[in-house]
Amino acid sequence: HNIAALQLGRATGAKVVYDARDIYLEAANLARLPRPARALLARVERRWARRADRVLTVNRPYAEVMAARFGVPLPAIVMNCSYRYLPPDPPARRFHERLGLDPASRVVLYQGGFSRERGIEQLLEAIGLVPSAVLVLLGYGPLQAELEARAADPASGGRVRVLPAVPPSELLDWVAAADVVAMPIQPTTLNHRLTTPNKLFEALAAGVPVVGSVGRASVGSPAIGRSLTARGPRGPSSGPRRRSGRARRRGCLAPRPPSPAGRVGPGGRTPCPSSSSS
Repeated sequence: HNIAALQLGRATGAKVVYDARDIYLEAANLARLPRPARALLARVERRWARRADRVLTVNRPYAEVMAARFGVPLPAIVMNCSYRYLPPDPPARRFHERLGLDPASRVVLYQGGFSRERGIEQLLEAIGLVPSAVLVLLGYGPLQAELEARAADPASGGRVRVLPAVPPSELLDWVAAADVVAMPIQPTTLNHRLTTPNKLFEALAAGVPVVGSVGRASVGSPAIGRSLTARGPRGPSSGPRRRSGRARRRGCLAPRPPSPAGRVGPGGRTPCPSSSSS
């Protein structure tokens, strides 16, 4: 697709944008390739970026890495912002009603791709340490069968539940029904250490506190609320916690809802009007 876009732009005189949502050579399987293969791919990506009229990415740390590696001006930043949303007050009890949870149970929500190194395994271990809490995994991915088996295991005591992905137009309604959103992505790659996932912006839009992992990049806006480091039973790995209390409706939110087509999962974003200075 990148080659086709560059060729089309050259043939028609159209402007070409290289949209880099991740530091690709530092993400997933590419980060584990042998050094010669990664060097070759790095030269290819650098050529694509330099031939494009502009590079686009999702946060300032990513932009700084790309500018240095590609030898291009600082990429434009379009953050993974959610559309403007007014959370219901009081919050709906969607998870309690769908899953038949005890009214006193608190919902810890992970929404998105069921993949390794996203912190799902750590959440499964930690949920037993949190009194009166239920971990709800909302999404799909390679770990789905494993997670469903874990949820069905009597040893989990009903503390782990798995739900299928929901349409994007409904996602924030579900997020707003949680007590906390968890995004403990593991700092196994540079891409993970600098990431600002959709989960963060979805939680901010829904007015739900966020628990994130150590090493996460800051989105660079005091409007999102306080950031603090919590020390749990296993030390500081519970990490920085970003809070956006339900009464705080601020943050970087885009004006339009996404198309109802498709399902919620990895990828996809909505332009944020103020993100160019982030």
